[in-house]
This record gives sequence, structure tokens and C-alpha cells, in this order.
Amino acid sequence: MVKRALLSLLLVVMVANVVGCGSSVPPDVSAEAEAPAEVAAARDAAVVFVREHFDEAPAESASWTEKSLTPEGVVGGSQWQYTAGDWVVKVSYAVVAPEWTVYHVAVTNQSTGFEWEGRADGSGQVPEAPENALLARDQALLYVSEQHGQTGLGAGLAWVEERLTPEGIVGGETYQYSAGDWVVTVSYPVVLPENTIYEISVVNQESGFQWAGEVDAQGVITEQ
Repeated sequence: MVKRALLSLLLVVMVANVVGCGSSVPPDVSAEAEAPAEVAAARDAAVVFVREHFDEAPAESASWTEKSLTPEGVVGGSQWQYTAGDWVVKVSYAVVAPEWTVYHVAVTNQSTGFEWEGRADGSGQVPEAPENALLARDQALLYVSEQHGQTGLGAGLAWVEERLTPEGIVGGETYQYSAGDWVVTVSYPVVLPENTIYEISVVNQESGFQWAGEVDAQGVITEQ
């Protein structure tokens, strides 16, 4: 679990459709807000996802009050809490380069017991693929970027997710992510998480670059 936690600090998420880190304050956050604008954007992306996929969700008119939950003296990560009535949204992330930052978001309702957890993806949306599959994808992208000089993979790409699993198939899953000329495909069997091996391909349709490999549950990458 410790190893997985350390690996999660390297997750690759580029929130492209967010406002910059300027001094403007989002309309639904108090004037005393200190969190970067990307944090509020990750919150909003998660809230929109919950609103679209569940009957119970925060209202569009919700007025959020912001509070930092980061313990004093902690410099490697940050957590912010937003409340509106009975709704609580927590956004946490590791303090790394902006282009490699991932935002984990939890949306809960204290009175009804509603709970949802997910992450904001590079498109400013919330992907439906399981967290472990996204982690494997991000580890593969970081590997390709560092080992094969494909630095464009780490600069604000807005990934669009598409589930390619054929109808009726229950033994495996396949997701495809596209951004510009890049196409990433993640396939894996539906087994216990600790036994899962993710097959990943990374292709650039313009340059012809192709990479294929596997990422196991411990984050070990094997090129094919």
C-alpha cells in the first residue's frame, strides 16, 4: 500500500479546460479562497460528473465555502475542502509540476450518506475507468515521456475517454484515450486488483511513434 501511495504521487493528469492561476476568484468560492484555480476546476469537474450520473448531487447554484485541510508544515501535498449545505467536496493532490498534477476528489453528503470518489482527468472531466487503470496509463505515459523523449505527452493534453469493451463482455475491459495526434489504449482482465496486468499502447498518428508494454499492479513496466 505504501508503494502504491508513492506511485500515485507520479500520476499524470493535465487539467486543460481550467482557468489559469491568476488572481480572479471563482464566483462560487468565498473571497478568502487561497487554493489555486485548478483546484476549484477539479472540484467543479467532479460535481458535474456526479450531477450527470446520479440522482443525488449538489445544485448548480451551490455556493461553496473553502477551507484548507493541509496540516501545517506539510509541503509534499495539499488538501482543500468545500462545503455547501450538507455537501462536502474534498480535493487533494501532490505538489509536483503542474503538468503532472492529479486531483483526487471526494464528494459526500453528510445527511444522506452519499459518497463518491474519483479524479479529474486531463480534459477537465472525470473519467469512468477505474483508478488503477488510470494509474497504469499515467505510469506508462510518464515512462514513454522520459525514456523515449516524447515530452509532448506531459504538456496539458486533454484526453478524451472512450470505452471500447464490446457489449456483453464481462471478463475484460478496454478504454481508449485520444488527444490531438496521440492515442492511448488500455486493456486489462477483470480479476483481483493485485493480480491485474494492464496492456497499454501509445501511438502518435502523425509521427508514427508506437510503444506497447505492460504495467502490473505494483507499477512495474515491461516493454513489448
